[in-house]
Amino acid sequence: MRTRTKADCTALLGKWEDSGFIYQNAGFVQLLVPADGDEYHKRATSTTDTLFLRAALLGTLLGWGGRGSAGHVIEDYILERLTTSINFARHWAPAGTDHIPTDFRTFTTTSLEQATTENLINVFFNLTRDTGLDGAFICWSSDDQCLELHTLQIKSGNLAATTTLGGRAAKERMDDQTAVGIIEKAKRGIARLISQLRPILGPTFPGKTTFTLFTTKTLHLEARQGLQAGFDVDIDSQMVHVDGLPARDQISTLALFEDSFLLLLGLPWPGRN
Repeated sequence: MRTRTKADCTALLGKWEDSGFIYQNAGFVQLLVPADGDEYHKRATSTTDTLFLRAALLGTLLGWGGRGSAGHVIEDYILERLTTSINFARHWAPAGTDHIPTDFRTFTTTSLEQATTENLINVFFNLTRDTGLDGAFICWSSDDQCLELHTLQIKSGNLAATTTLGGRAAKERMDDQTAVGIIEKAKRGIARLISQLRPILGPTFPGKTTFTLFTTKTLHLEARQGLQAGFDVDIDSQMVHVDGLPARDQISTLALFEDSFLLLLGLPWPGRN
């Protein structure tokens, strides 16, 4: 067996790093698991950015020895995929295909409060702070002659994980492993968002509100039914009803992923376009 020199080993480590299996930092060599990914991502090029996303997919969706999670990376990826018109129409389009965003924006709390009507209508947007919502879309309904607010939340995690309905304790903890916890977070996020937008869009905004969950987990039937049942949100002692749209379950959410990522996960999608 040939003895490897130090140069051979250095070259091999470099090759592994280029392939996204490891990274080298401060004289240490580490496996690229999601718990270590932020440092690697700081130095990302377009190629390493893709490799980092692949590592996040493997670690978060398949589990990697129980270590690490990069759920925020997966959720940002799903949100980004929804910003294209074709994906929005095919995978969400809560108001129908006639209502497609003309723009995608990210708002801070301050910039949202300073937004104008033109900045908001037919715009698909997210917020930089954690509000319990991952995205929102405002559009005009010609049928109902009102502005509609459509909201979504994304929950990623191990593909083997499940989301149950949950009970009172899960609701109080806002446990996002349960439907009642997810709904409770959504209620707070929707109430905060409507309160911020009414000074801009008027006191009767919105005329209609919806909520959709996207998840990479399996949804129990009771959880699915609980999400679709809808819920009421208290805004300054006025109740606003939120229609629960059918949740985008594991199959529907994974259909948003690029084919190369599905193959990486061992999930070739028969019949995909």
